[in-house]
Amino acid sequence: MWMGYLAFVGCDFSAATAVSDSGWTDSGPAQLHDDGGNDTESDTDTDTDSDSDSDSDSDSDSDGTHLSDQDNDEDGFTENEGDCDDTDDSIYPGAEDDCDQIDNDCDDQIDEDAGEGDMYEPNDDEDYYLGDLNDEQTFEILASLHNDDDLDRFTFDFEDSTWSWFTITAALSNIPDGATYELTIQNTESGETISSYGSGNIEESFDDSFFSGDDGTWRVSISALGGATCAEDYLLVITLDEWP
Repeated sequence: MWMGYLAFVGCDFSAATAVSDSGWTDSGPAQLHDDGGNDTESDTDTDTDSDSDSDSDSDSDSDGTHLSDQDNDEDGFTENEGDCDDTDDSIYPGAEDDCDQIDNDCDDQIDEDAGEGDMYEPNDDEDYYLGDLNDEQTFEILASLHNDDDLDRFTFDFEDSTWSWFTITAALSNIPDGATYELTIQNTESGETISSYGSGNIEESFDDSFFSGDDGTWRVSISALGGATCAEDYLLVITLDEWP
């Protein structure tokens, strides 16, 4: 009996702490190493960011490409290349910015290319000549301000008879709901100018001056103080009243 006790004390217990194939030790589950990522495996996420992939960027994809460098709508431009809506393939730098109330070309302007179908353009850069008011008596223009930066300018000739009186009237109507437009009449020879602004309808009149010649070129201008849209046309009517 004494000999049996000595044999038990002499046994080697070093194998009792080895990890088995099941992931357990004799004293409990094996501790897996967490390398700083969100995963719990020791051999997948080796970077130091907080996402679960193994690349070093801050997004959660595993291809190494940041979301702003991906062309999600396949229009040829990424967000980092200036695409201001990477979910719509009709919106990208250089796109045609026609009349749809959207900044299609990502330049912080809306509908600036809508004027390509306007027969009076580019009358924001140069006057559109209407003709001789003495001959025509009335001009009617149906046009639009494409956005708040647009300016429409129209000119006409007028000959003032010494022995007659006249009134030149410019009436602007069909101003879009919620918009405020400004109407200006100017005698380019004398520099005399009258203007007013408002919504709905605006009218301005220029009366004959005593003992002065009002011959020459006249200009009528329309601009927006806010709310302009290419989707709705305004109506401008210029008339001449003379007597006797």
